[in-house]
Amino acid sequence: MGEIVHAAVLAVGDELLNGGVSDTNTARIALALEPLGVELLFSLTVRDRVEEISQGISHALSKVPLLFVCGGIGPTSDDVTREAVAQALNLPLELSQEAWESIEKRLKERSIPVRDGHKKQAMIPRGAIPLPNSAGSAWGALVEMEGRVLVLLPGVPKELSPMLERALELLPPHLRGGERIMVCLRSFGLPESEIDQKLQPIWERGRVALGLRVISPRHTEVRLSGSPKAVEEALGVAISLLGEAVYSTKGESLEEVLGRLLVEQEKTIATAESCTGGMISHTVTNVPGSSRYMIQALVTYSNEAKEQLLGVSRQTLVDHGAVSPQTAEEMVRGLRRVSGADCCAAVTGIAGPGGGTPEKPVGLVYAGFFVDERCWVREYRFSGTRMEIKTLTTMSVLNELRLELKGRGGEVLSKG
Repeated sequence: MGEIVHAAVLAVGDELLNGGVSDTNTARIALALEPLGVELLFSLTVRDRVEEISQGISHALSKVPLLFVCGGIGPTSDDVTREAVAQALNLPLELSQEAWESIEKRLKERSIPVRDGHKKQAMIPRGAIPLPNSAGSAWGALVEMEGRVLVLLPGVPKELSPMLERALELLPPHLRGGERIMVCLRSFGLPESEIDQKLQPIWERGRVALGLRVISPRHTEVRLSGSPKAVEEALGVAISLLGEAVYSTKGESLEEVLGRLLVEQEKTIATAESCTGGMISHTVTNVPGSSRYMIQALVTYSNEAKEQLLGVSRQTLVDHGAVSPQTAEEMVRGLRRVSGADCCAAVTGIAGPGGGTPEKPVGLVYAGFFVDERCWVREYRFSGTRMEIKTLTTMSVLNELRLELKGRGGEVLSKG
């Protein structure tokens, strides 16, 4: 099996460095290269200056055999990447008749007058393979010199993607590594540091590339890439080590997984929210097709709303307070009564930054659940900003429902 081939990206554009535009092309290229056994070793970003682009090209090609240069190949005076490529490779630019005829046709179809700048979009380094632009006018090029390859691409993502696909088809065999796959495993409930510690056996074996990314607090994505056999083995180990915290091995969101379980079991869901202010129902309904299972959502922020809409006892609110397991249980029982949903969840808590007391600090949340005929309450103690606490509450509720639908019970504060 072939060794990993290393590549680099040179992103060109003042707008990438002054905050005007974010570079999404590097990630796009990295994902496209993964199945080919090609790994990005580094990326550089430079301004629209011939000397700086040329220096970046020379530096990159001294380190890797494959370089993708993105941006600066349009018709305006600040589009100077072609000239920089020619300077760095010591190759003259020549007009591609094929490219120019295509550009002229495109301009004519759009009733755009031909200007001098348009013609330079058909200029490519001598000996290069022209790369058609199916979504724009600027053509790219693939240049091979002494075993190294430079691929010239536009910076506009919708133009880059189809041209990149064509360029990868033209890569010479020596710039393709062995077959590789990537699996995206997602988990909720464990902090990144604990996941890192649990996955040490995979790190130590070194047979796969392993990367961790925090999606939100206690919500982590683990990427495993390598040969199909090595990834399959590592995935089995990871699932075993992380246990029920793993909710997907396909890169799905938690709300997508919950939605799939609801559809498979032909169940409906309803929510009643206080401290999250509708975030739970918003997250559930972000999934296309959620109308198949989401039937009702209430935001009962005030005590009056809890009483009027959910039937929470005023005496319960007086004796125990809005943030209490008793209130959470009455909220979810009331929601079950008014909605008739198979799965009900209700939350009440203190999102902060104010409103906490020594007995009931900021981050204290009670969540009531009613699934089929089982009712229970969970207590959570979160920390962080107001938004982090709301997000943690939302994801914890979705995860609890996921686990319940998968048949996992557990210790609860109350049940009946």
